[in-house]
Amino acid sequence: MAELALFFICILCVSLIKSYKHLSVSPGDSRNRAPAHLYRTLKHLDFVRAILEGILIAAFSLFAINAAFSLEVVWSFPLIFAGLILVFIVLPKVAPTNPEIKLAELLSRPLSYLLDKLKVPIAVAEKLLANTSRNINKPEPISREALKSILQEQINISKPESAAGLRMAIAALQLDSEKAGHFMVRLHKTKFVSQNDKVGPVLLSELHDSGRKVFPVKDKDLNIVGIVQLDSLSELKTGGKVGDVLSPKMIVVNTSDSAMSVIRRFNESAAEIMFAKDETGEPVGVIYLEDVLAKFTDAADD
Repeated sequence: MAELALFFICILCVSLIKSYKHLSVSPGDSRNRAPAHLYRTLKHLDFVRAILEGILIAAFSLFAINAAFSLEVVWSFPLIFAGLILVFIVLPKVAPTNPEIKLAELLSRPLSYLLDKLKVPIAVAEKLLANTSRNINKPEPISREALKSILQEQINISKPESAAGLRMAIAALQLDSEKAGHFMVRLHKTKFVSQNDKVGPVLLSELHDSGRKVFPVKDKDLNIVGIVQLDSLSELKTGGKVGDVLSPKMIVVNTSDSAMSVIRRFNESAAEIMFAKDETGEPVGVIYLEDVLAKFTDAADD
């Protein structure tokens, strides 16, 4: 007799879990028109479901123990196995019937009363359940190399137009692992112009031959005071000075910043040149947009 009562409790728990889940995903208007006691039950569905699942497991465990000790072996184990299949596999997959839903709505009244009286402990329990679920379902982080391997495999089986985008993604991963200091030009190797330099054919030819389009500018004390565009210098009349078209806007990044963060800064600022500083805050090099883009393109072509 005890086995039948315990098995009935198992079926009841499964029925309630299915019914409340069904009611929770019903159209919004239906939920809004639900009685207050049913609405409160559905609002705490995760907690209610955890309680019902706990009762289900406890009831089935007691059912199995009772069946094992009160029945002969030839009957007990097939009965336990059949009950296990029915309660945990078959019944959960069957849609709830109207009588089951009506029963769930009826039982939501005492459930709602208990939920209202136990607000504080239930809030704590729901928070613990949410944290536990988040930790259990938290995906394992994938390594950069593993992700690159996956993308490379996709390139091998993709169409050319899709493969180009995948190669760009691999290039982004590769650059994100590199630091700004890897592709900056050291200050002593950088072509500077002086704030007081007079603009003329000689200076313009020298700057043009450097292959750069923008140059850092120093004052008479050799302090970096801004940047200047080659196009702006070319528009000056002979005799004009570099300082006449000097832009004091200077963007500074750390040598430890990733290449992708530097690219984002270039994109946000529309700059063509940045200055790199070391851990002491001293400028140690210059980063040209064209160099970063060239490195990105080379990585994508590899």
